[in-house]
Amino acid sequence: MSRVLGVIVSSLALFFIWTSISFAQFSLGNDELRITSSPLFPEPNQMVRLSIDTFAVDVVGADIYWYVDGVLQEQLQNSLEVEITAEGLGSQTPVEVRVVKNGITTQIINHTIQPIEIDIIVEADTYIPQLYKGRALAGSESNIRLIAFVHTGSGINASELSYRWSIDRGVLFGGALKGRNVVETTMPIFEGSYVMVEVTDRNGNLIGQKTVPLTRHQPELYFYEYSPLRGLAQKAIDEDLIVISDPTTIYAEPYFMNMKNNAIDAIFEWEVGNEKIETPQIPNVISVRDPGDKDFAKLSASVRSGLAQYLKESIMLRFNQ
Repeated sequence: MSRVLGVIVSSLALFFIWTSISFAQFSLGNDELRITSSPLFPEPNQMVRLSIDTFAVDVVGADIYWYVDGVLQEQLQNSLEVEITAEGLGSQTPVEVRVVKNGITTQIINHTIQPIEIDIIVEADTYIPQLYKGRALAGSESNIRLIAFVHTGSGINASELSYRWSIDRGVLFGGALKGRNVVETTMPIFEGSYVMVEVTDRNGNLIGQKTVPLTRHQPELYFYEYSPLRGLAQKAIDEDLIVISDPTTIYAEPYFMNMKNNAIDAIFEWEVGNEKIETPQIPNVISVRDPGDKDFAKLSASVRSGLAQYLKESIMLRFNQ
């Protein structure tokens, strides 16, 4: 019986010795090398820095060979960090690193550069005049719509991907949701906020992420003269207006004020010569007449939307010029 046990113990000892030697042929230590990429998710034609993480593994005395698309890059030999340009969308650039010590290949590390492009569009539900050709900008506490466009070059449908949205450090919806590339939320009240989306494929693999700042814009207020012949002027009044028509109609047009039920959610107030006047039937439109005894008068308009948005602007009206 003791002889049998001795054979078993000897066999186990030989097994563990063989395992240790076999492991040593493929690793220089107890941990494997890793390739880190910066950026982690490169865009098309972007320079990518690949680094070998040697924190847990000693590569002193070893030769390091880099292969790109299966071709040995002799100029990169023994480099711990290299730069490679990503190709276009839909491309996959295989990178292989071989670590050789004493003529024996101890590790082979593989990495694939697969560019991706993610755009986040921020649409704001704020008021802009019809004459304005630009897009609405978000202000404090504005309702916003975030849209993620993912470009992989593979033709994958956006609905097949999963999206994990977060604003600052708060994750929306509790985690990733399939097909949720559009989010409606409220603009944060604090400066320096940002939105991030992380995109995973149908197998749960993280394929890209994008972070953009959420910039708050202050509302603006401009005055426009209305002419019965030419209609509403396309250029705002600078600082003063020479009044020719009597009466003269002036529009006060706010930009980027918060909306409610598809209409501007604001209160207008007017002043002429620092004296408040009754709000007109159309709150942002006023008609002024030549007072007869004055050559000029200061016209002011103020707009308030809730507690977050308030602005006041003035122009000088000049008569008898």
